[in-house]
Amino acid sequence: MFFKKKAPEPIKNPVPIIKKLKISLDISYLQCGKVYTSSYSYDIVGDNAVEMETNSRKILDTLELAISNIYTQLNDKTSEYIFIEEQSFILNKKDFLNCNITKRIID
Repeated sequence: MFFKKKAPEPIKNPVPIIKKLKISLDISYLQCGKVYTSSYSYDIVGDNAVEMETNSRKILDTLELAISNIYTQLNDKTSEYIFIEEQSFILNKKDFLNCNITKRIID
C-alpha cells in the first residue's frame, strides 16, 4: 500500500506587516555663526503597499512644491527674507544654506 504525501500548505501570516515611513523637509541655515537644521516631517504607517505609495507621493508632491517656493523666493530681489509656510518659519536669505527632502523606512 502506497500513500501519496500531500504538499505542505504555505503558512499564512495572520498578522499584516505594518510598514512605517518618515518623509521630512530639512532646511539648513546659519544662526550666530553655527549651522542649524530645521525639519518638518510626516509619518506614514500602513500595511497596504499601494496605499503607502499613494500617501507618500502626495506628501512628496507637497514638499517638492515647498522647495520650489523657497527657491522662487530666493530669486525674488524685492525681499530679504524667505517665508516657509509649512513651518511658519521666516529666514533671512543670507542665512539660508540648503533644503532637501529625506525619505526613510522606520523599523
